[in-house]
Amino acid sequence: EYGHMFGDEVLKHVADRIMHSIRNADIASRMGGDEFLIFMEYKDDPEPQVKRIFNQISGVYKDFDIKLIFR
Repeated sequence: EYGHMFGDEVLKHVADRIMHSIRNADIASRMGGDEFLIFMEYKDDPEPQVKRIFNQISGVYKDFDIKLIFR
């Protein structure tokens, strides 16, 4: 419906949001397609960090709803 070029824009937008949501010591990587991976150090439960990052990334880009899946 949106086209390949728009998909590339969305991926760039998500990557930028990820980079602005993680700490300097964290490592973010695009695994392929629309899959991203973040390596981060945590002391106890990682859920608060994950929720914070998800909240920063979730939303709308040019009327396109960005939905995230936690695995």
